[in-house]
Amino acid sequence: MMKIEQSMILAGLVVSASLIASGCKKKEPEVVETTVTATTPPPVVTTPPPQTGCDAANVATFTGIFSSRAATEAPKMTPEGGIICGNVPEGGTVQGATFFAEMGKCYTIIANSLPNVTEVDVALVIDASVAGLPGNLVEMAKTPVAVDSETGAMGTIGPKSTCWSNKLPVPLPVKVIVKARNGAGPIGAQVFSRRGGGAG
Repeated sequence: MMKIEQSMILAGLVVSASLIASGCKKKEPEVVETTVTATTPPPVVTTPPPQTGCDAANVATFTGIFSSRAATEAPKMTPEGGIICGNVPEGGTVQGATFFAEMGKCYTIIANSLPNVTEVDVALVIDASVAGLPGNLVEMAKTPVAVDSETGAMGTIGPKSTCWSNKLPVPLPVKVIVKARNGAGPIGAQVFSRRGGGAG
């Protein structure tokens, strides 16, 4: 009788041990497969500070300056096109619209800056973007056809009797570029013209 009881106790212990062992097993964590797609970050684009147009007060100021200077620097000439004007950071430029410099016309470009720009540069360049421009003119467009030689807040191309003229037998697409070399603020220019040759 004792042996039977011992056998039953032993069998019970084995069952309990197996139940405990099966209940104590660590549950393996579920593995979730994920796909990671490598992404390339967008390129960092650095742009210069935006150029803004001149306000009405600046345009009026430039109009007065150019009219006054034209009396001595562009005598007997009339304005060609509107005022080129912009409010730029130091080193910034403002460009005028492209126009065609005609043979037999003489051009003077007067440039100026307002306070805070202490050095202004002005250049006349060939517009290489004009459709159908011959190869030799595209090559010429790499350098300005005329620049000012003055220092300070005023610049002039072709003042007085030394006005600039197109010596080529065809109209030349050109534009004026004004640059604030030193300082930031409003800069502007005005093209004047008259019939008759110049220094070229």
